[in-house]
Amino acid sequence: MLENIIPSPKKIQYAEGALQIRPAIFTENAAWSDLLNAFKTAFEKIYKIQMSIAEGGITAHLDDGLKKGAYRIECDDSLRLYAADAEGMGYALVSILNAAEIKGGKIELEKAIIKDYPDKDYRGLMVDLARQWHPFRALLTYVDICYFTKTRYLHLHFIDDQRYTLPTKLFPNLLMEGEHYTFEQIDQLKAYAKARGVIIIPEFEAPGHAAIFNDKYPEIFSNRLEGGEGGQLITEEGAIVTARNIICPGRAESWSAIEALLKEIAEMFPDTPYIHIGADEANHKAWEYCTDCKKYMQEHGIATTKELLAETCGRLAKIVLDLGRTPIIWEGFAKDFAHYIPKETVVISWENHYNFTRDLLADGFQIINCSWQPLYIVANPDHRWGPRHLIDWNIHRWEHWWEHSEATLNPVCIEPTDQLLGAQVCAWECTFEQDLTPIMEHLPVVAEHCWNNRRVLTWDEYIRRQRPTRQKLAWLVQSYE
Repeated sequence: MLENIIPSPKKIQYAEGALQIRPAIFTENAAWSDLLNAFKTAFEKIYKIQMSIAEGGITAHLDDGLKKGAYRIECDDSLRLYAADAEGMGYALVSILNAAEIKGGKIELEKAIIKDYPDKDYRGLMVDLARQWHPFRALLTYVDICYFTKTRYLHLHFIDDQRYTLPTKLFPNLLMEGEHYTFEQIDQLKAYAKARGVIIIPEFEAPGHAAIFNDKYPEIFSNRLEGGEGGQLITEEGAIVTARNIICPGRAESWSAIEALLKEIAEMFPDTPYIHIGADEANHKAWEYCTDCKKYMQEHGIATTKELLAETCGRLAKIVLDLGRTPIIWEGFAKDFAHYIPKETVVISWENHYNFTRDLLADGFQIINCSWQPLYIVANPDHRWGPRHLIDWNIHRWEHWWEHSEATLNPVCIEPTDQLLGAQVCAWECTFEQDLTPIMEHLPVVAEHCWNNRRVLTWDEYIRRQRPTRQKLAWLVQSYE
């Protein structure tokens, strides 16, 4: 059924009747062979019949007149797909996955002409792989879900206090046995995602959420607290100061190591346009007691640790820019020091506490909406929101449950702007088993909001489409051997 296409197409012009064709697909464009093979794999998983790469079924055609990411489907006496690029053809193929029915061993589709394209490029899913270890098959499953929902970016939070889950040749002590991915697995993930039009965004978390660096390489990354040891001290007033989970930005060796690790990640993911550099929830006040940080601040005319945090974020962003990628960061820096952050940096607005959505826009940044409420999936059931809430939300709106956020009592709403790249579902601190079902519930709705960002999705529409969507997704994401 064409009404099951995710997200809803911009234009469907129906004709009478339905077309039945044999399960086969063909293109003369050799550059699309991986796309067709990925479609074949997904089709066979969902529909339980053999799909062949041959003439006599679906045909995929190049149409240079279509814009980037757009596609057209013509279903009359044959089934023809058109796009100007691999992105658009991938969306056309997924639309067939969404809508097709099998009758008598043949593909059946309603006769129609479909014209479609996304309003927002950034339709994302973030998964936390560091707090809870996720087996490698989970990563392929997330790619499949992104593929089926036309979610273009899979942001993987590879690093946090608990684990460094990327492979590394530079700092092997960061790796926990059995709880990091191998270079071979990363290569497999990249190929699997690329064939499905899903772009992997790796995240390197700094300067906060970095206990793993301090635990394994204290001589490189740790703050040297005056009168303290083990990354902790007690002040004369009796306050406990801990720097265990924050990197020291005052040490040259720390920056050399960070630059080397970011270069290794960039080389590991040569096709990604983005590298995420963290920058959230950094316990920067600990730097007040670090001898190296105090010296660095004095030498560079930095008055406060809040300013040092912004300067540190800016240095991280510049490293990524020098590697030829666009940096993404959480909203961790304060507005007063936004001048330290290169304007090419994309900022995820999520909390409306450290910095504010309107201020980020006024300062000229492009942003991504990761509003905690309702886009976060967390282990705590009190801080989760279901599809009904998501349907009533839109990408120009930020909400929160936390009393310290500007968005709590009065949701932050902005006018449509090209500075807003899109939105992203974020799954934090959950196991694969905990986050799989809510991701499958959330992602189709958020993808719809980004693809058609001025269209209102109704609850009745969601209910009507939910069952076939969930069933096909369930068949698609069956466990990998």
